[in-house]
Amino acid sequence: MKAIKEFFESNYSLPTASIALEDMALKVAYDIPAQSWKREEEVIFFILQFSRLIEAAFMIKNESCPDFKVDKITKENMIPKHILSKSENLEAILPYLPNSQDPQDSKDPSLNLQILFFDTPIQELLDTFKAWGKCVSSGLKLDKTFQWNSHLDLKIFTAILEACHLIYVRGQKAEK
Repeated sequence: MKAIKEFFESNYSLPTASIALEDMALKVAYDIPAQSWKREEEVIFFILQFSRLIEAAFMIKNESCPDFKVDKITKENMIPKHILSKSENLEAILPYLPNSQDPQDSKDPSLNLQILFFDTPIQELLDTFKAWGKCVSSGLKLDKTFQWNSHLDLKIFTAILEACHLIYVRGQKAEK
């Protein structure tokens, strides 16, 4: 939980991390330069932090924590309190709503992580993400097979990001 909390509180909001992932995927798939970072250090920092988030998601997937599961989806159990306190307008909260998953998956992010990691070994995901990182930070071009797979990889990485964000938001509520 500490790595998930640190990722979202100290490093990246959900919209910022989503944009960074999309930028990386565009670079990998279409060789379009990433727009999210001004310096190479920023890319490397994101790669390290997101890799930690993947590892945390893998570790937390089997934890039985009822606080992460909800019966009814509400703004309060999907969006951080500090975002809701600023505004409840759709424009303000829309970037925090999961869009990679079936709405039912948002009810139990731990179960969603179990499904995501069922067929895909964590080392394979980390290796793929690190290859993305090398492509973005070093300007490498990847082979066509890797480029085609990047669309599915983006969906997997986004689903992990969004499941971790739901765990983060619901973990905040459990702390109070």
